Amino acid sequence: MSDRIVVPLGRRGLPVFSRLGQEELFLFRRTADREHAILGVGSLRSFRAEGPAGAFDRWSEAFRERDDVSMGHLGYELRLDSEPRSGAPPVARTSWPALFWFVPRIIVEWERGEAFLKVLREDEQAGMELAERLFGPWDPGRMRAFPELRLLVDEQRYLERAERALSAIQRGDVYELNYCIERQAACLSIQAPHWADRCLRLSDAPFAGVYKLGDQMAVCLSPERFLEFTQDGVLAEPMKGTRPRSEDPGTDQDMIDELRKDPKERAENIMATDVMRNDLSRFARAGTVEVRSLCEVRSMSSVHQMVSVVHARIGDTDRTQVVRACFPMASMTGAPKVRAMQLIDELEGGLRGLFSGSLGYLMPDGSGDLNVVIRTLLFDGTKDLVSLMTGSALTALCDPVQEWEECDLKARSVIDLLRDEPATEA
Repeated sequence: MSDRIVVPLGRRGLPVFSRLGQEELFLFRRTADREHAILGVGSLRSFRAEGPAGAFDRWSEAFRERDDVSMGHLGYELRLDSEPRSGAPPVARTSWPALFWFVPRIIVEWERGEAFLKVLREDEQAGMELAERLFGPWDPGRMRAFPELRLLVDEQRYLERAERALSAIQRGDVYELNYCIERQAACLSIQAPHWADRCLRLSDAPFAGVYKLGDQMAVCLSPERFLEFTQDGVLAEPMKGTRPRSEDPGTDQDMIDELRKDPKERAENIMATDVMRNDLSRFARAGTVEVRSLCEVRSMSSVHQMVSVVHARIGDTDRTQVVRACFPMASMTGAPKVRAMQLIDELEGGLRGLFSGSLGYLMPDGSGDLNVVIRTLLFDGTKDLVSLMTGSALTALCDPVQEWEECDLKARSVIDLLRDEPATEA
C-alpha cells in the first residue's frame, strides 16, 4: 500500500493546465454533483493495452488490490474484448491505446472547493512545487486562434447513411442506433493545454476532464456519467435527448417542456435505459436493479439533456468486471447493443478511439467515477491534428435532417467556447 501524506492547500479553483504542458502524463476529472475533482500527475505504476484482446482481465489483475487511487481511460474498441461479436472496423484513425490505467505519483484532490495535495513522503517537495505552479495566474493572451474544424462527412452523405440505418431499423435489426460524424483540423498540439484552460473555465460540464498521455491529449466537456461506484453499489446515468438553450427565459422553458414530452426523445432514452438495466443485471444482486429517475431534463450552459438514473447493488464484484459488463455504454451504441455496434462500424468506417470511451478514477474505498467521452477535442501530437466527433440516435420516429442538426448543435457547444473572448481569472 502507498503511504501518502496529505497537505491541505486551502480553497482553490481550477488548475492551470498550460502549466502542465511539459508533463508526459496527467488526468483531471470533475465530478460536479459530488463537488469533487481530482488531478493525477506522473505514474508510480501503470497498465497499458494497445489492443482490446484480454484487456479487461489484464486490467483487473494489474489493479486487483485497492491500495491507492488509480486513474485512466478506456477506449471504445475495448468493446471487442467485452463483446467480440460486435465486429471490427476496417480503418484505424486513432493513436490512443485501447486502455491505459495508472497510479498517480502526485495527486491534487478537491472536496467542496478545498484542495489537498496527496503525495509520498519523498515526493512532498516536488508536489508542493507542482501545486505552486498549478495555482498561479493563467495568461489567456498566450493562446493562438483555434483552427477551423472541417467536417469529414457532408450533409448529403450523412443523410444517405442515415437512410441505410433507418432501413435496418425498419427490418427490425435494431431499434436505435448511435451514428457519429467527425470534424478535423491541422493544429499546433502544443497549444492544447491553453485551449483546455479556456474550455474548462467557460464550461459547466459536470463530468469534464483533461487528459494527456504522451503525444495525445483530450479536452473533454462531458455532460454524461457512465458509471459511479458508491458504498452501496453502482449508478449509471444514460443520456439521450437534447435541446438548445435560449437566452429568452420563456423560450428556454418551452425547450425544456418540448424535450420532456417529445415521444421520439423519450423512446431513445428509455431504450438506452433498458439496455443499461440489462447490462447491470448481469452481476447485480437479485432484485436490486432499479430506475431511480426516468427521462428527467437537466439544463447546462449550452444545452438541455434528458437523463435517466439506474442503480444496482453489486456486493464484492470486481469493479473492472462491472465496467466490462456495461461497456461500451448504451447511449453511444444502440439497442440491441451488439447489432447496433456492427452497423456503426459499417456506417462510420473507422475506429472511434477514445471517443465513446471513458475517463475516470477508482478510489481505494471502493468508490469511483467514469464519464462518457463526448463533446471532446482529441489532439494527436504525432500528426498535429485535432478532431471532434458528435452523434445522435437514429430511431424509426426520427427526422434525419434534425439528427444532422443535433450533431451540429453538440459540436457548436464545444467550438463556440473557443470562439469567445478569453476568460480571465477571478
